[in-house]
Amino acid sequence: MTGKHYVQIGRELGFLYQDEETGDKYFSAGNGIEQVELPEFEYILWRQFRKFDTLDEWKMLIHSKTKKISNDDLDRILHRFYSLNLIRQWKFETTEDPELAGIFVTRNAYAYGQIEGHWVLGNHRENGNNISLNQEQYHLWNAAAGGAPLLQVLDTIMTKLSLTEEKALELLTKEGYYLIQLGFWNTEYLPILMEEEA
Repeated sequence: MTGKHYVQIGRELGFLYQDEETGDKYFSAGNGIEQVELPEFEYILWRQFRKFDTLDEWKMLIHSKTKKISNDDLDRILHRFYSLNLIRQWKFETTEDPELAGIFVTRNAYAYGQIEGHWVLGNHRENGNNISLNQEQYHLWNAAAGGAPLLQVLDTIMTKLSLTEEKALELLTKEGYYLIQLGFWNTEYLPILMEEEA
C-alpha cells in the first residue's frame, strides 16, 4: 500500500488483557458496533497514523524506531488494518464514493465562540491547546455534532455555506483531513450505513 492521506479509523478503546503465559498485551480498537483485538505492537503502530500525511512517512518512523520489521511485514499490517476497517484513504473523487456513506464522524473539542473574526476550538486532549478556524472550517467541524455520516456532513455544509457538491467535497477532503489529524474529529467505519444508503 502506498499513497497519501490515510487516516486512523475507529476509537482507541484501550487495554484488553495480558496473556499469562507469554506476557503479551492486547488492546482494543474499533467502533460502537465492532471492536477488534490488536497485539500491543500493532496497536501502537495504528495509533501513529494521526501524525503522518503519507504511508511512506509512517513507515520511515517505524523503521527509525525498530530495525526488526521489514517493509513486507509493514505492508501485511497495513492490509490487516484496512481489512479491519481501522484505516482508510481520505480521498473522495465524487459524492457517489461509497466511503462517504460508510465513514461516520463525530466532532471533538469545545467551541469557545468567535474571537476577532475566527472561531476558536479547545482541544479535548490537551488543556490550553486551542486552534482558530475560519467560517468554512468551523461549519465543517460543527456538521459532525452528535455524529454523522460524511454524506450528511456534505449536505449540511452545502446548505450552511451555499456550496456546490464539488466545492463541498473539496472542503471535506482538505479540511476534514486536517480536523482528523488534529484530533478534532473522530472517525468510525460503519458499513451498515452503506447498506442503508443502497
